[in-house]
Amino acid sequence: MANIRDLKKDINNLCFEVISECSTFQEYSDTTNVENVRELIREAVDLRNDLIFRTNNPPLDEDPKAIKAYFGSIVDDLYEHTISLIEKLNSLSEPSSEFAEITEPTDSEETEK
Repeated sequence: MANIRDLKKDINNLCFEVISECSTFQEYSDTTNVENVRELIREAVDLRNDLIFRTNNPPLDEDPKAIKAYFGSIVDDLYEHTISLIEKLNSLSEPSSEFAEITEPTDSEETEK
């Protein structure tokens, strides 16, 4: 980590990318997932606010190793939570198992052709 300013930029960029992906998904998908996508957007905004707050309010400890570990935990949380949000969004886009069963041809249908 170079400095706190770069960390804040990374937090903003990653969280806004998640929000952008959610908005794009919401625009181009069916209307059944609207509430789920809105919840993901809320989670991304809450994550951004929490991480920025933690970045702006480091512990008053003078130990440089403790402060470095503190900011390292913020970076780890940023990556873990953004990956989790993207995985949740991807799970919304997967077709339901019922739909997949209907559209996939069975072996007997393939042999008839």
